[in-house]
Amino acid sequence: MENKKIIDYIILEMESKEFLVIEVLNKIKEGYLPLGGISLAVDSGKLSVFKHFAQAMVKYDDK
Repeated sequence: MENKKIIDYIILEMESKEFLVIEVLNKIKEGYLPLGGISLAVDSGKLSVFKHFAQAMVKYDDK
């Protein structure tokens, strides 16, 4: 990709990878592109384990 200007940057975060995939696909339809790979954070408490999946996305200037 040539030197296009980033005009917007967002981070999507979901508790399931399936919901993250759906949201990423929706944002792609809005003109965003993934930036880098998926990030996974695991928080294990005494009674349960919480997973958080995240994806950075950018929108480039069309000019």
